[in-house]
Order: sequence, then C-alpha cells, then structure tokens
Amino acid sequence: MPEVHWFRDGAKIDCIKNQRYQIQSVGNSHNLIIRDISEGDEEAKFQCEATNLEGKVTTFTRILVVDDSRLAEADEHFRKQIQKLSGNDANRTTAPQFTMRPRDRRVQVTFPVRLTCQVIGFPKPNVTWYHGDKEIVPSDRHTFYVDGNFYTLEISSTKFDDAGSYTVEGRNSQGAVACQSCLIVDGGIRAYVSPIFFTELEDRNVSEGATICLTARIEAYPAVGVTWHRDGVRLRPCRKYDMLLNSDGTVSLMVAGASQRDAGTYICTVTNEMGQVSSSARVKVKQRSPNKSADPDFIQIESKAPKFIQKPCSTEVVEGDSLVIVCEVVGDPKPDVIWLRDWLNPDYYHDADQFVREGDGPLYRLSIPCVKLDFTGAYSVIARNIHGEAKAIISLQVYAHGT
Repeated sequence: MPEVHWFRDGAKIDCIKNQRYQIQSVGNSHNLIIRDISEGDEEAKFQCEATNLEGKVTTFTRILVVDDSRLAEADEHFRKQIQKLSGNDANRTTAPQFTMRPRDRRVQVTFPVRLTCQVIGFPKPNVTWYHGDKEIVPSDRHTFYVDGNFYTLEISSTKFDDAGSYTVEGRNSQGAVACQSCLIVDGGIRAYVSPIFFTELEDRNVSEGATICLTARIEAYPAVGVTWHRDGVRLRPCRKYDMLLNSDGTVSLMVAGASQRDAGTYICTVTNEMGQVSSSARVKVKQRSPNKSADPDFIQIESKAPKFIQKPCSTEVVEGDSLVIVCEVVGDPKPDVIWLRDWLNPDYYHDADQFVREGDGPLYRLSIPCVKLDFTGAYSVIARNIHGEAKAIISLQVYAHGT
C-alpha cells in the first residue's frame, strides 16, 4: 500500500497545526477536506503524492471559488454522476455523453498540441479521433492518452496539414456521441499582429497630491514591450511610477502624489517584431487651493476599484433562443470589462461571431442572437482598473427542443 501525502504550494499539509484540513484514507480512496474556503485558496496549488518502494506518482489540482451556489451544486451533481458511472453494477447501462468537450486550439507550426475531452458512459465507451473524415491512428506524431474518463490526442510536431476540423466520437452498446473542435496552425511571423490600441489614453485633470492614473488597452502578437515618456523624458519603474502590463492587454501608469512637475504630455509606446504604435494624453495638475471649501473650482478626484452594482445571473435557455446577459459595474477610472467563456476570450472560438459585447459603462451586455447546445458552460465577466478588479461567474445551461 503506497504512502500518501498532501501538499499546498509545495509545503506538506499538517492537519494538527492547521485544523482547516482533514485527510481521509479508506482503502484506495484518499481525500483532502478543506473547511472555510476563501478566495485565498483559489491561488493555491494542491498536490497529492503517493510513494512506495517501486517509485512515486503525483497529481495536482486548483480550486475555483464561486459565489453562485448553483455552480457549486452543478459541480457536486456532476461528480456524483461520475462516481455512479464508475461503479460495478453490470445491470446498469448508459449511452456515452460528453462532460467536457475539446476546445478549439491555435498552435505555431512544429510545436506540440493536445486535444482533450471527457466522456462518460457504461459500458466504458470506445473513443475514436478523426481529422476531417479520416480516422487518426497511433503514429510517431500522434499519441493517445486515457486517464479515467479523460481522453487526449497529442500531436507531437504540428504541420500545416494538421490544421482543420477534429471530431472525437464515443461509442458503446447503448449509443454514440460526437463533437468537433478546430485546430489552427500558426505559420509564424506572417501570422503575427502588429500592436494596435483598442482603447487610447485619455487626458486627465487632477489636483496636487492626487494619483494620476493613465490606462489603455492594446492587442499584439507576440508579446510586446511598453515604454512611457513624459515630455520626451523616459519614465522608469520606481516608488513614484507604477507601470503594469496585464495579460488581457491593459497597460497602465500610476503616478503617486502628483505635483506641478508631473504635468505634461505622456506617451505610451508599444513595440513588437511587427511594428510600433503610440498613444498620448495631456495631464494637468491643479494647484491646491488654500481653502478647499471656499474654492468652487476644486474637484476632489476619488479613485475606486471596480464594483458590481448589478451582477449577471445564471440562466437556462432552449437552443435557438436569443439571450442577453447584463451587468452593471462602476469604478474610477472607468474599468475595462472583458467577458470569458469557459475561462477563454470568446474570440478564440470558431463561433466567435455569435457573441456580441455591448456597452460603454456602467451597463455592459453579452448578447447571443442564436444560442446553440454547445454554448452550455461557465461564463465570467471581469472588470479591472489600476486599483483592482471585480469578477462574477455564472452558468449557462442550454436545453434541446422538447427536453
């Protein structure tokens, strides 16, 4: 019998020192129970390690903390289904069904790529992969992996001919199910994107002592370099200047304790292998009035992190219906708002044109004119500015006609 240990971010979990954790082991089943879950647990990596005289094996997971109880209930129901279908009742039979579909993928030529799905059913389904109409068989470039109910196709060194539609089919004595995903093979530098500003810098008027917040939104591929200048003089990160480049393309400069010397023209320059682009803004710093209450022109600028006034709601629809998901969020400066579908930008999917993002604040909408069955999943909206971010997660369940 192997010896099993649990770790959080590489540190062994001690249930005596930290009674939030409880470890249970019954036969071959090993469980870690965590009490009083908080958002801090979402950043942690939990790892299970089993060792014996023959060697060691590890696996890990992360926790997604949600504030919608229906998401947690759906996850619990899903896990019970998996456990039920993993039983040994020979009299029970179930047709295959997908509990995780393969995602559309993009890869640079010669790089490896994996397509993964999860299929449940009893008897255990046979899973077959197709490229177009041609069945894929094991080769020096194509490898299949099976881990419980997870099935993976790995292409070790992609070619341009690998691009196209991939179909995975699960079949047993009770029926068959299939779904498709799209693989795009990137040709290298020719497919790169020169930097562009989606949102330009905006002029600011601030009072002495306030914080200057300049933000913009860019898109570029590959990664970019960002530089900031004021009146032609390059600014470098220090205690006074805080410069950020986020993964969603938001660039920002925060200048603490504004003084008259900080007034001027600020230029943000973004560069990659394909080119260079700049955006500028004029900043004026108003001298403090000796008596603020007596100065009618004095404006107190209060910077705030994003906050939801109205969060989006989980919903259920029938395929073919139209759907509008609405939220209301405020912040100063006005936050950048992005929508995610199963944790990815909808633009990464082949059906990206089915998702329309609308609104310039404080109301924002994600419109789907014609909902499809495979739009079922988790959707999130993230509002972010220089002072922080707010996030809301909902579930969308799409039913077939007549169910």
